[in-house]
Amino acid sequence: MSNTKICIVDSHPIVCRGLKILFYPHKQWDVCAVASTAREAFIKIAECGPHIVISDFPLPDMCGIDFIDHVCCQWPQTHVLVFSCAKSREFVECIFHAGARGYVCKSDDDKEVVQAISTMALGEVYFRERRQRKTVKRKKNVTSREMQVLQMIAKGLSTTQISQRLFVSRKTIETHKHNIKRKLNLRNATELSYYAIKMFS
Repeated sequence: MSNTKICIVDSHPIVCRGLKILFYPHKQWDVCAVASTAREAFIKIAECGPHIVISDFPLPDMCGIDFIDHVCCQWPQTHVLVFSCAKSREFVECIFHAGARGYVCKSDDDKEVVQAISTMALGEVYFRERRQRKTVKRKKNVTSREMQVLQMIAKGLSTTQISQRLFVSRKTIETHKHNIKRKLNLRNATELSYYAIKMFS
């Protein structure tokens, strides 16, 4: 059986080095690439074809949702494991909807990362808590674009600012907000903002 190839994407060199050291005893795993940005990651994923991409969230040059979506679309055989400081249930839902196949919080024990890789190498989905696994199964069909809008709302961007960043009209963003509120049973803009902030905290 061939080794499981892994690409690490994180802007902090100490995190990348730490993961490589953690994986060293596992001879069946091969860290084939390390990248610090999404742009660099796309080049290296295309070159080495990893089975698993361990990615920080967000990345310096790209919205995390867009990164996951792009990897899933361009390299469907490659699975994304999100390795982030964010740990709310809403955040887990967000990355699951975007296409991530696993999640580990950076504050977790290193055994969680090892377990996640072992599980995903078998083609299975891994989330660090059973409670969160149940949560992510309750999909609300929020689209990747809507998740991107939520992330920008969490950053405090206005409708105009979001429309400018996404190169769409204000009306389109308002439609996205309306659909998000409907799907998530949120009554108004205040609840929408609170949900977005909680999701990405």
